Amino acid sequence: MHETGGTSPPTGEVLDRYRADPVTARKINRLFRAIRPGGGSTEYTNKEVADRIGASDTYLGYLREGERLDPPISLARAIEEFFGAKPGYLDPDADPAIVAKVDCHLEMVEKLNRLFHTIRSGDGEREYTNKEVADRVNVSAAYIGYLRRGKRDFPTIWVAREIEKVFGVLPGYLDPGANPETVEMVERQLSMIEALRAELQLQNSLLQDQLLRLESRTADDGPPPADPQRDPAVARRTDRQLAMPEGLRAHLDVLEELREGGLSGEVVEEAALRMQSRDADDGTRPS
Repeated sequence: MHETGGTSPPTGEVLDRYRADPVTARKINRLFRAIRPGGGSTEYTNKEVADRIGASDTYLGYLREGERLDPPISLARAIEEFFGAKPGYLDPDADPAIVAKVDCHLEMVEKLNRLFHTIRSGDGEREYTNKEVADRVNVSAAYIGYLRRGKRDFPTIWVAREIEKVFGVLPGYLDPGANPETVEMVERQLSMIEALRAELQLQNSLLQDQLLRLESRTADDGPPPADPQRDPAVARRTDRQLAMPEGLRAHLDVLEELREGGLSGEVVEEAALRMQSRDADDGTRPS
């Protein structure tokens, strides 16, 4: 095993002779960032990788921080094999063509997984499964899983287009050497959806707090007169909405549209603009 976990990092002037080429550290970190367990949102830990390649997690951490010389060839090959990178990617004098191809492949993996993490299924609450996407693309769920874990090369143009269609993004986003304008536009849309989802969670929390306060006040004042013609569930919701300030009702309407629209496409953009417009017009925001 390369180094033990108890080795202390060098400091001061001694550190300079231990420092690896920062390019090597960058490439190792790129592998960690792009290739994740099951294509999920959490990176492998140093220990998980170290246990598989026969090194200590401390030593691997030093490599990632640029505090060790480039790893021995045998260890570099083990890291490359673990992450499915082409042999030679981590070499100090790596062939630029190999580096470019691996970096391009890692970029595709990152983009594919971002689509899964950001564009949710119809209810807007959960990510698509590999099988759900595979069924619509007409490939196997295992193949989609391999793509997400970097275990397969670039998908064919036809498969890439079908995946893009499932997630509703511009054609060409997943292509190697994709048009920068296409990538920028899609990334901007994905960032907007992520921001809106975070805003929705915040608004939900604030609205729930407001509703609890209103329900508490209603309980103190007594229930409204019963109407036998109204559905009880609808009646409770309507009564709560009527008791709200107008600004809160407007926000609730927008949030309902976001839920029904699955946080995607034109519904999201239109609802976001309406929410911003209402905040600007009446200065009302849940607090």
